[in-house]
Amino acid sequence: MPRRDRRYVVTKLAKDVPPGPQGQPGHKAGTEVVHITAVDVEGLGGASFATPRPSELLLHEAKSELARAVRLRSQCLRQTSRPKWTQPGIKHRLTNDQLVFDFFGAAMAGVVQAYAAVDARLNEFFTEPVLHKGQSVPVEQVQGFWSADRKLDYVANSSGMGWINDEGLGDEIDDLKELRDMIVHIRTDLIRSRHPDFPRDGGERLLWHRLLNDSDLERYGRLAERLLDGLRQPTPIGDDQSG
Repeated sequence: MPRRDRRYVVTKLAKDVPPGPQGQPGHKAGTEVVHITAVDVEGLGGASFATPRPSELLLHEAKSELARAVRLRSQCLRQTSRPKWTQPGIKHRLTNDQLVFDFFGAAMAGVVQAYAAVDARLNEFFTEPVLHKGQSVPVEQVQGFWSADRKLDYVANSSGMGWINDEGLGDEIDDLKELRDMIVHIRTDLIRSRHPDFPRDGGERLLWHRLLNDSDLERYGRLAERLLDGLRQPTPIGDDQSG
């Protein structure tokens, strides 16, 4: 059974499984097994496959995109020219437009996927309504509308959740969420090319500024991985557990 690939959904059998009618081997309770999913595929029919864990799929892709973004950023910054006519404060032009676009695309995709990996991992803990401030909150509201940092706070403060304390993780997730929100909730004041305060602050409030000035975008992938590693196999949180 593959064990090195984090994307597999692996569990331990709660009881003995007898051999199957077609010669399938039996398994003892406690044996680790990979989950198998079966779906109907148009043009193919019923098909089974090893079940992936969504949070790990997203983490895998996020780390790949962020590593690619770091490489592309380095290449972008080596391909510049000094424009003859320009605006005050601008000394260089990034000349390879396609490379710049590829960099921004990879960086944005990586950040969004890293946050989604964190969110997906935390959602695994919420399969029943939760008791919050004396009221029962539906699963759909928790999973769909609570932010990752709010879910993390709830999980971290719920008994028996197995949270491995990691100082500073909450603040780093807030930073990831802020950047993810800049990407997903596009606003003109975050993306317009000529910010009115550019001569004073270099457009530091711009999404493009945040991405181009970040030489370690891969840290968002490492952050997501720390959170995924810091949570044990979830015990679902329900009405009988308060945060």
